[in-house]
Amino acid sequence: MVAYLQKPEGSEAFHQIVDFLNSIHIKYALIENPKIYVSLIQQFWGTASARTTDDGEVEIAASIDG
Repeated sequence: MVAYLQKPEGSEAFHQIVDFLNSIHIKYALIENPKIYVSLIQQFWGTASARTTDDGEVEIAASIDG
């Protein structure tokens, strides 16, 4: 199954989001149907921590397989 990120008529409010998704690497994950391993997701969220940087950005750090 392939996902096509198009801009439907009548939903102009979402066009900026579609442009963003089409311009970054997540588009590959959305259209290529990659294998997702539950154990890796569990490791990520089991070790994840968030912090706010000096400039106000929020960072998430996690460790997978060490």
